[in-house]
Parts: sequence; structure tokens; C-alpha cells
Amino acid sequence: MPVLASARLFPIFKAPNDGGLAIDLGLRWLYLVLNLQLQLHVENSLWGRLCFCKNLLFHSSTLQKALYHVPLREADSIVTLNKTPVEFFQRAIRNLKGDEEFWRDKDHLYDFNGDTREGICPPVHIIAGWYDLFLHQQLTDYQTACKEQPQTHLTVGNFAHWDIRNYFPISTRVAIDLFDTILKGKDAANDGRKMGRKPVHIFVMNAGENCTGKWANVQSFPPKIVSTYTLHLGAGNRLEHSIFDFMDGIKSYTYEPQTNPTPAIGGASFDPSNCGPRPQNRFEQRDDVVVFTSDKLKTSLEVCGYINLVLYVISNRSHTDFVGRLCCVFENGTSINICDGMMRISPEKISGANENCVVVGGKGNGGSNVLRLNIEIGVTAFTFQPGQCIRLQICSGAHSRWLRNYGTSEPIETATLMKNAKQTILFGKEYNSRLELPHTDMFHIA
Repeated sequence: MPVLASARLFPIFKAPNDGGLAIDLGLRWLYLVLNLQLQLHVENSLWGRLCFCKNLLFHSSTLQKALYHVPLREADSIVTLNKTPVEFFQRAIRNLKGDEEFWRDKDHLYDFNGDTREGICPPVHIIAGWYDLFLHQQLTDYQTACKEQPQTHLTVGNFAHWDIRNYFPISTRVAIDLFDTILKGKDAANDGRKMGRKPVHIFVMNAGENCTGKWANVQSFPPKIVSTYTLHLGAGNRLEHSIFDFMDGIKSYTYEPQTNPTPAIGGASFDPSNCGPRPQNRFEQRDDVVVFTSDKLKTSLEVCGYINLVLYVISNRSHTDFVGRLCCVFENGTSINICDGMMRISPEKISGANENCVVVGGKGNGGSNVLRLNIEIGVTAFTFQPGQCIRLQICSGAHSRWLRNYGTSEPIETATLMKNAKQTILFGKEYNSRLELPHTDMFHIA
């Protein structure tokens, strides 16, 4: 059974690991289904179809207005054609823990543990993309399916959600190979196809000749790690291989959710005009974005798996976000995003037994606690080549991909007040903020 989406709905509407609401996904989907498609049904002409494509693929003032509107409970009425609230949206934004009664009959679209005839999970092949919004949950689905069905396969390509040009050939090939193998008993590897014998087939971006990428076959995902490649944040906005004297320091910035919320450029977005790998250089010039960059690599570095960021921070807000983004700086100076992730901080998370958000000591500037954050900033397969640099972006927003943090305790559906957050990143010997990359060697695995 080829699987092109995730088995659960709720995790798709929030950033992974209990992050912010994926507001662009929610409102853009409503705009597509309850506005553009209804218009197309009324005016099913060439002009109507052209207008549909324009409003889907390019800037829409109606959608942009909704994405920045407060209170949030009024935003759905802006994007729907009849300007009326949508019950699903209204109830969803009031039930964002995932365990509420509202999600009981809506969350699980498929249960790999036995939501099939006679409780048997059939052979499954999950197809995902490194820049697809389904990716994180699909990898969780893969782990679940592997426990129930030995014939579980995974293919991860170099595409975003709307990237039909790359997506369609991969999904078509996978479906044909799977049906040939299961229904006809053919071995795809002996049929001249490129799938190979191992069950996990992943595209390693920037690998191979001319950095065009290369397919790798491995036994499982994540693949075996050779070592953890650690880079320490240091003075001068540098990523260092080791900790030494004189690298201690701080970097501060102000996050302004109301007047200038930090956007997201590219990535695993539902916006077809702003998804996938995108140049980051202009974005990195913002005052509310801090970047740390390594020296140029002397040898290639293959990275595959989940990327981890350990960050020591101070904020004057107990409700705030921290976003990390892994990038590659090419020899011509262009910075390209690879993957990202975020952590949403709240008083409950700070005071609870959450090992990923820990108070580590005394008060910082202004009397705020110093926090140690352990943030998963995405998952990828990428080869950094000699002459290229590894770059880390740190900021406090990715609006409207993930809903901006208002900086208050008000419920998001009714909140209108927003407060600026003064953020400080600490690094050095005492506060060892660091980037941890899973170093792999997939092309030399026997």
C-alpha cells in the first residue's frame, strides 16, 4: 500500500514537538477549499481557471489579511467565500493539546497497529519529501509500521508539498514497484529498477558530482550514525569545533510579534510560493535573526537524521518561541535553508518535568531565568561539500508558517494583545550552546 500522507491529522496542524499552530496550513486550506474551489465551480471557464491558479500560486491579499488578523477566531470568516465561521476551525483552535474529545474521531486517519481487516497491517511504502509538511509525522508512522509489518518501506525525496515535478515520478515508480512485488511477486531490484534491495531509499541532497544529490539505500531510518558532529556557538558569530578561552559571549535581539513578526523563507510550508530550499541572505540581515557560521569545510560531511540544537537563553517573556534553522552557505556566499524546528515556551513547560526546557541556575539580566533548551530543528539528509560552510539561524518566529507567539497567556482564539520579547542567547564554556549533527556514511555501508 503506497502512503503519500500522514496517518494522523492533529500533528500536522502544529509544529513538531508541541510547537506553534500551523496557521498558514489551516487558513490556506480553507481558502483553497471554501473559496477558490467554490468560485471555480461557479465560473468554470478558462478565465476562472486562470484566476484559480493565480490566487493559489501567488500572493492573495485576502489570505494575507487573515493570516495577520486578531482575534484568530475571526480569521476563517475572512478567507471563506460566504464570510461565515467554519466549525472545524473554531473548535480546533480551542483544542490544541491533541487529547481532547474533539480529536477523538478526527485525528487518526489510519492506525498501523490494526485499523485494518482482521487487525493486520498490510505491506506499506511511505513516500515523503525533505521539505514536505507531512515529513515529521510520516517518519513517526514509518517507525510504527515497522513494528507491525516487516515489509515496510520508506522513500524520502527532494521535494516540497507542491513540488509535483519531483514528486510525481518518484511516487509513480514506488507504486509500480510495490504492486509488482506484492501482487506479482516480482523483485524490483532484478527488474532493472533503481529501488535496490534495502527497504529505505533516501535522496541525499547536495551529494554526488556537481552537488546535484544522490540516492542512498539503507536498512532503516535513521541510518547508522558514525559520530555526532558538534559545533559550538562562539564569539564573532562563529560555529567552532571545540570550546576554548575567549569564546564566551551573548547575542540579543527583540522579537516584535505585532509590528514586525519574524517570517519564514522556504521550508516545509503549505504555501506553494514560499516552500522548499530558498536563498536566506536577505532574511539573515534582519535585526531579529542571529546567525552563526562555521569555517569552510576542508572535507565533505554527510549528515542524515534528526538535527539537535542545545541553546542557553534568557527571555523577559514566559510565553515565547525559539526557532533554529540549519543552512548551507555555498562557495558563492548564498545561504540555503535545509531544515528547521522550534520550541514554544510557557510557564507550564518551564515549571514542569520537561527535560528539554530546564532552568539551569541564577537569574539573568532583568531577573529572568537562564533556560537550557534542547530543540529538534528538523530532519534531513544532506552532504556539506569542501569549501561550503555550515550555518545556524536563531530567531523567535516563523510567521505565518507557525503562528506568532503573542507573548501573553491569553487563549490564542481570543487574544488581541501582543508584547515584544527581549531575547538573549548565551554561549561559551559555562553555557555550552551547540549544534549537534548526525554524521553518517551511507554510501560506504556494506
